Amino acid sequence: MELNTLKGRNSKEIEILLASLSLDLLPNSPMSPLPHLHKVDPSLRHQLLNEIRHRLGLSPSDNSPAAKTKLYQVLVSEINKVAFDGVDVNKVRERAGQRGYLAPKLYKLEFESTFETDAALLGIGHWEVRSALRRPDDVKHLNPEEFGVEDLDKAFSLYMKERIRRDKSDCHLLLILTDRKGDVQHVLDAWRVYYSDVDLTRASTPLDILRAFVNVYGLNMSIGSETGVFFLFKKIRILPDQDVNDTNWMSCNPPDKDTKIATSALFSVDETERIINTAFAFTINETKYISDLKKHGVKVLR
Repeated sequence: MELNTLKGRNSKEIEILLASLSLDLLPNSPMSPLPHLHKVDPSLRHQLLNEIRHRLGLSPSDNSPAAKTKLYQVLVSEINKVAFDGVDVNKVRERAGQRGYLAPKLYKLEFESTFETDAALLGIGHWEVRSALRRPDDVKHLNPEEFGVEDLDKAFSLYMKERIRRDKSDCHLLLILTDRKGDVQHVLDAWRVYYSDVDLTRASTPLDILRAFVNVYGLNMSIGSETGVFFLFKKIRILPDQDVNDTNWMSCNPPDKDTKIATSALFSVDETERIINTAFAFTINETKYISDLKKHGVKVLR
């Protein structure tokens, strides 16, 4: 809606005029309006209000809740126009998404090859993941600075959705791992975490659930100079005898030759400093995990 009353005015004038009119429409409040709003010509506010009423087909005497709602909607829309004048909204959205500030349904979704070769073959479908990501029971966006790592450019998210079944032993959580890049969630992996198989009594966040899952199915692995079961936002040095251009600095020895393993990791390599900037890394004993899935009747394609 292009309003004639606002034409030829700079953004600051428009902003003050819209704010002043908005306060006029609000119920009486004990709070005093901002001083600079008093300077707006009352006749100008009246002119703008009448123009909006005319555009909406509202009579000058219609002060019903429905009419006021329509007036507020126009004012909010006009205020947003001023606020985002000259701003690249897509870039704002990308920055907000990278920080984890967007609502789940506002992120775009992409499925990575790791999902196709792991989760999809273990009985988790795209539709199930999409549904969980749009309406999760809980979500945790993880950023490196929260863990004291300021210059790591990797961020990821964990989504959780509870699945209740008639047979209590089959009740579980769907845990989804994504690589967050701007306003896009790249789905890396997903697991069914069964209450009967994993102790979740002390798990209050999706990160707690992941840790509990890895405690049951995780295997010891080596990354550069360090060894462990679960790595989270860590800078790890590459050993002198390891090739910086090859991932031979990451390894895991399964308990026997028949054990299948699956490694999940998100990292970047600083070749100059010979540092592995690790957002997360862990290796799952897939043979053990698949065995438990089959006990719950999950159709596994591996």
